[in-house]
Order: sequence, then structure tokens, then C-alpha cells
Amino acid sequence: MAQKYAKLTVAALLATTMLMTACDQAKPPQDEHVPVKQSASEKIEKKRIPITMSPAGNYLAARFAIASDDLKVASDFYSLSIRSGADRDYMTERALPAAIGAGDFDMALELTKDIDLKNPTATSQLAVTVLLVDAFKKNDQAKIDELLPLLRNDGFGRLLLPLLQVWSKIGKDDVASALLTLDTLDKEYPSLRPLIEMHKALIYDYKNDVAKAEPFYLTGLDSRVSVRSIYIVGQFYERHNQIDKAKKLYQELQVKLPGSPLPSLVLERLEKGKTIQTPFVAKPKDGVAAALYDVATVLHQENSSRLAILYAQMAHYLTPNDDFTTMLMGDILSDTDVASQSEGYFKAISTDSDLYSLAQLRLAQVYETHQDFAKAEGILMELARNPLIKRQALNQIADMYRGREKFAEAIPYYTTVINNIETPQDTDWALFYARGISYERTGDWVSAEADLKKSLELSPNQPEVLNYLAYSWADHGQNLDQALDMLEKALAGAPQDPYITDSVGWALYKKGRFEDAIPYLEIAAQQLPDDATINDHLGDLYWSLDRKLEAQFQWERALKFVSKNDEAAKNKIQNKLDNGLQADIKKELKTTNKDGE
Repeated sequence: MAQKYAKLTVAALLATTMLMTACDQAKPPQDEHVPVKQSASEKIEKKRIPITMSPAGNYLAARFAIASDDLKVASDFYSLSIRSGADRDYMTERALPAAIGAGDFDMALELTKDIDLKNPTATSQLAVTVLLVDAFKKNDQAKIDELLPLLRNDGFGRLLLPLLQVWSKIGKDDVASALLTLDTLDKEYPSLRPLIEMHKALIYDYKNDVAKAEPFYLTGLDSRVSVRSIYIVGQFYERHNQIDKAKKLYQELQVKLPGSPLPSLVLERLEKGKTIQTPFVAKPKDGVAAALYDVATVLHQENSSRLAILYAQMAHYLTPNDDFTTMLMGDILSDTDVASQSEGYFKAISTDSDLYSLAQLRLAQVYETHQDFAKAEGILMELARNPLIKRQALNQIADMYRGREKFAEAIPYYTTVINNIETPQDTDWALFYARGISYERTGDWVSAEADLKKSLELSPNQPEVLNYLAYSWADHGQNLDQALDMLEKALAGAPQDPYITDSVGWALYKKGRFEDAIPYLEIAAQQLPDDATINDHLGDLYWSLDRKLEAQFQWERALKFVSKNDEAAKNKIQNKLDNGLQADIKKELKTTNKDGE
């Protein structure tokens, strides 16, 4: 059937982390905040406050907001619940992560006043972390020294505590002790070495020891390649007037990330003589922010957005002008139920930033998600005016149309992109594949077949392309032996893919090998029980095996799940339910088998 920075093992350390009772999601910081009651004075700053309800109503409203990932609203309602005095400790426990996730650190810091920091609970540890982050932001070394002993060396503290200790020692100019702490962490957790190497490099860079910083930056890159890590090292070279090394690094990034416009944009900036001179770590707080960013990134990659947002917000609190952290906030929020709240973060990236175009591409995706296609296309067409970003912008417009099944509208954009490629590379296979799908769905099989073949020529082992072309051949009764060989190759590359499994079964069916087709089509139906085409295929097979009742059942399921707008498919399935398969299937299949079997 046709198919519709390396990870660190930080996640293992965080498995027992603060999965506190209300690890609730975030919203971008607002201009107005609702600080909770100050315990001592009962002073409340009343700014944006939701409609007041009963304590139980406020609590239920907060929980509903949490379920919708809207932590700003949740934080407001928790504030009202706390103000009412009902179950204060219970409410505070849940309000703290909501406030952090909402980016409301005024409220979060007020909430810590009602928490026993020495009590060994997840909430107290979160409170200690918030206070430490605030102390680093204010460069309050005395407060840092007071709080660090309260952070336990377990759960999330197993990673954060050593890194916070390291940057605390740097704040006291105790470089030797800071490096020793990192060496100890390296021995305990070898899998964290790339992160540790990067922090050593940042320390030496902070101390302006270029000779010692460079090798640690490079060894850290060996196993931790990401846009951000390469960018950090590139900026290091820029600041120390080693432009050739910076260019080489960004050129390597072009090869490793062929679909990203960032390397070309940065190289263009360097060609104009513009370099970045701001140190990545100018103060110890920046090193802490880097650690929090790393944790948030890994958690986001592990689909733990509700936990990732807490670390990301703390990193953003420390370094609000770090574009990578701002982008991360937008990325995390775009994966939640309040994706529209990511808009503010992407818009915050200034036009003179290297990340501006990337932020605009993400912003267009947010608008597309909310079906504001005109606004999304407007952003992308504006980006397309820049030759360095034109390909990505037009490709995203084409994908947007294809995702809405407007295949005819997608084709011209794909064609423009393809026509501007001088010599297609293996990484361009996806473009021809996407346009091939669009041609096939508009009924232009000749053009579709040519594009699918070109896609395979560029990258011969892509399971989805093998599947799409071979399935199409099988569905047309063409090249059945070759199609089956290709589908078996595709299945070997993606053995758990139900669409490819279905395609193998369908090719066997079209060759008249009904018994051989059974396990493939039945497994595919088990894997995707609500797919109309797979159920339809299985129904045809059962009918051909004289298992009429089972065939009727599968066709009824197919009719149930077929797209509401696909009248042709609905009519075809209904006709089978009314009349069965009218043709002599075995005779028909033998006739259409172009391979002569």
C-alpha cells in the first residue's frame, strides 16, 4: 500500500526525576503576571486575574488548563486557590511547576516561600533549583553557596548538581576544582562525555584560554554533532579571528544538514565580514543555562515536553537573549496543545539573527497547524525572495498543499525547486518522491513513475519509495515480479511498516498467490485496523478464497474508515458489499500479470 546533536543518555538519569504531581506545561511569558500571595504580608499584586470561582472551581479550572497544556491560565487559577487559603500546601505543590512552565518566575519565587526547602520531596527540590537559578542570574554567590547543599545528588540532581557546582566554582575563580568535578562526573557517567567535554571547553573559553578550549570543543563535537554545538564552536573561531576554521566548520555543517539553510546564511554573513564577538559564556549563569538547555533538549527529543518546558524556561530566564533557547521554547510549545503560544517565541528572533529564517519557517508551520494557510504562505513567499532560503520556503509551501491533498497546487512549487537544482544529489530523493506522489494522485501516472524512478536512482534503498512505486505497479497489474522483489527489499528495510506489509500481500494477491498473501494482509490489518485500504485488500483476498462472510466484514470496516470526501472509494466498496467481486478473479489476475506467471 502506498504510504500516505546526537542524543545524550541524560534521559536515563532523569527517569526518576521530578515527575511531580503537577509537572505541567508552559506558555510563553506574558507582559503581565499574577504573583501569588506573599506569605508574610498577604500582599497580592492584582493584574491579570481570571474570573473568581469557588476554591474547588478554581482548582478544577486549573486542572483543566493543565490538561490543555495552558500553564499560564493554570497558574492564575492556582493563585486564586492559594489566595482562598484552601489546601495551601497541596495547591502550592501544584502551582510551582505551573508557574515555572508559564515563565512566571515572580510567582515561582514567591511560591518557594511556602515550601520547606529541607523537606526531601520533589517539590522542595524544584523550589531549590528555581532559587539557585535565580541566584546565578543575580550573581549572588553567597545565596548559591547556601542553596547548593540542599540539592540532592539523586534524580535530576544527579546531573544538575555537579554542573551547578562547576559553575559556582567558576564564579569563585576555582577552575581547578571545577574541572576536577567534571572529571568525577565523567568517570561516573561515561555516556555524558560529550556534554562534559563541551563544558570544559566553555570553561577554558570563558577564561580566554584559546589553546586549551579548542581541543575540548572539537572532541565534544566528535560525538555530539548538532546545529547548536557546531554553532558554538564556529562562534569561538569567529571571536578569535580564525575565520577560515569557522568557514570550514560551517561548510561541514552544510554536508551534515543538507536541508538546513543555516550554514549558507552564516557563510554569507562571514563573506560580508560580519562576525559574532559576544562570548557564548560571559558569566557563570550562561554555563548553567547551557546545562539546562541540554537537559531540556534531550527531554524534548524523548517526547517529555511537560518536563522539558521546565528546564527550557529556566534556561530562558537566565539567558533570554539566547536565540537557540528561544527557538527551543517555541519548538517545545509547538508540540503541545497550545501550539499557538509558540508564535511569540519565533517572532522574538530578530531579523539580524542567523536563526531568523529558521524561526520564520517554524512560524509558518505553526500557522499551518492552525489552518491559517494564507498567513503561512505569506511568510514563506517572503522568505523565498532570499535565494539562500528559497528552496526551503517553496518546498514547505508544496508540502503544505500536499498535506491538504491539494496535489495539483503542490506540483508547480516542487517543480520550481527541482528545476533550480543543477545536479540532483542523493539527498534530493525526497523532492522527486513528493512530486511523484502528487503526480500519481492527480492521475498523471507517466510523470509520477518517472519521478519515483528518479528518486530511487538517487537513493536506491528508500523503503517508502520502493513501496510506492512497486505498489503502484502491482495495483496496475504491471511488472509484478519486479514489484514483488522491490517490496520484499522495502520490507527488509522497514519490517514493522504495516503499509509495506500490506503492499507485499497485495502484490502476491495480484499474482494470484492467494494463500501466500494471507499472512501479510492479515498482519497489516492487525497493525492498522482502522485503515480503509488495508481492510479493503483483505476483503478482496477473503472473497477470492471463497470466505465470503469474512470478506463482507472487512469491506464493511473499509467503508467505515474510508475518507468522507472519497466518493469513488465509497462507491467501489459499497458495490462490493452489494454485489461481491463480479469478475473471475483468478482468470483476471492471470490475464493482467505482465510477467507471464
